[in-house]
Amino acid sequence: MNIAIIDDDPAVRKILKNIVEDNGIGKVIFEYEDGSYVDDVEFYKKEINVIMTDLIMPVKSGIDGIKDLHKKDYKGSIIMLSQVKDKQFIGEAYTLGIDYFINKPINIIEVVSVFNKVREKLTLQQLVEKYEREKFKSLLTATELKILKLISLRLTQTEIAEQLCITLQTVKNHITNILKKTSSFNSKDAARKAKEMQLI
Repeated sequence: MNIAIIDDDPAVRKILKNIVEDNGIGKVIFEYEDGSYVDDVEFYKKEINVIMTDLIMPVKSGIDGIKDLHKKDYKGSIIMLSQVKDKQFIGEAYTLGIDYFINKPINIIEVVSVFNKVREKLTLQQLVEKYEREKFKSLLTATELKILKLISLRLTQTEIAEQLCITLQTVKNHITNILKKTSSFNSKDAARKAKEMQLI
């Protein structure tokens, strides 16, 4: 697992990094001292599976960081850390989509246990995504996948017909079939789904 640790206390970051690496949990890719990591272009160049973030930090809090993170469509797991015991703060964090909350001071057994749960969740998520990808792929013919690829490249139906050496009506028929099979709103929506599933 690729992990980012966000905490304004360097000692806490060091402890967490040691726990993660000494227990074979994963690799710490990034360390930040506040929630401004969401504005760092470099952060999005790596696939981060888990973000561990403190709740209260200067400049940008963990809550504000998570709010901004959701705008960027982050799909990984979020673990929040804090000494704060206020149920309202913790409730807000869960409402925003954190997966787990760890109380400070850091307890090695608790951190390892939470990461084991995160690993199980990620494994299950990957299996579901694989199943959905295979199911989606099985619904479509090779020609329909080619058409979706060309739609994703913004070709018009006429250009698609020319590229595939088929009639415009055949393209329209294929698109109608694609929309029915994939329950998509339109051809761009179907192409987006195929692209997200890495089928095109």
